[in-house]
Amino acid sequence: GAGGHVADDDRRRRARDAGHVVMFGEPIPMKAEALGVAREIERVPQGRRRVAALCDRREVEDGQAEHPHSVSRWRMAMRRIDGTDLNVFPLCLGGNVFGWTVNAQDGFAVLDRFAAAGGNFIDTADVYSAWVPGHTGGESETIIGNWMASRRIRHQMVIATKIGMAPGLKGLSPPTIRSAAEASLTRLRVERLDLYYAHVDDPDTPLEDSLRAFTSLVTEGKVRHIAASNYTASRLAEALAVSDREGFARYVA
Repeated sequence: GAGGHVADDDRRRRARDAGHVVMFGEPIPMKAEALGVAREIERVPQGRRRVAALCDRREVEDGQAEHPHSVSRWRMAMRRIDGTDLNVFPLCLGGNVFGWTVNAQDGFAVLDRFAAAGGNFIDTADVYSAWVPGHTGGESETIIGNWMASRRIRHQMVIATKIGMAPGLKGLSPPTIRSAAEASLTRLRVERLDLYYAHVDDPDTPLEDSLRAFTSLVTEGKVRHIAASNYTASRLAEALAVSDREGFARYVA
């Protein structure tokens, strides 16, 4: 009822004043630079009010949760990405702040809370966070990879990363796609990329060349599915037509 909502709001205000964030019912200490990220996660799936249409009511018995840090008794229903075998949490956690405004320790805390709430879908890119002085790109992937390895949780996660904007690996030429993929695999500490995005269109490389290179990675088992970001509708349609005509892997997102 309304009284419960007021109590929840008061608790959040007290936690904020103390330098904490209430996530899924628990006050979590966070450094200032991580508070914004954690609050954004907590803001949306905070309870029945905002996610009733997305949630399945499923009681999680004490000690039976899939994740060792699980505190949530409410899990959002998974969704399958059309044209794939990827079942994902409806909220994808963006990782561009990891290694930038969120250090590794706080990043682990945010990732732990996301996984504890049932989250399994994480987005990053090889360029994150090359804009920070002294960084070269790949910092976000490294934090996510180290977190998955330390938690032994890789099999539960769906990781999306991107190629095409990192220093020294810009564009979508076949050699760039190959080199960037191998580097992302190493930083993420995985054998296969679940969803590999072209971060931005590359008009200087024929679509046939880029899609052939992506398809080779899929055939080799290094990438499950490919996707496109920052494409115009006409270019995306053209890319899909090329894939259909040539039998290449298709952009699925």
